[in-house]
Amino acid sequence: MQGKRRWKCRLCEDWRNTDDMPSCKTCGRLRGHEPEKYRQRLREIRSFNEEALDEEGGIGEYWGLLVGLVFLLIIIGALTWAYLEDQKALANHGEELHAE
Repeated sequence: MQGKRRWKCRLCEDWRNTDDMPSCKTCGRLRGHEPEKYRQRLREIRSFNEEALDEEGGIGEYWGLLVGLVFLLIIIGALTWAYLEDQKALANHGEELHAE
């Protein structure tokens, strides 16, 4: 393979293809294939992504995250309260044992 010329696939841009190969080693496309539909789809996706970035709103998109954070804070508060109540009960129980 030292003396063989290489060609680049226009779809996957692989350079491992040699002149004696009729199709790309990686994607299997024929040599000289023009991926116009692929490029058209990429342009469509990119334009859609740019439109979506322009239409970003305010807090309406993040209400689920905010509700989840509020629930998380409530759960952490409840666990902290339960732990503190348990510690009080243990302290009271220890004082009762020493009093007897």
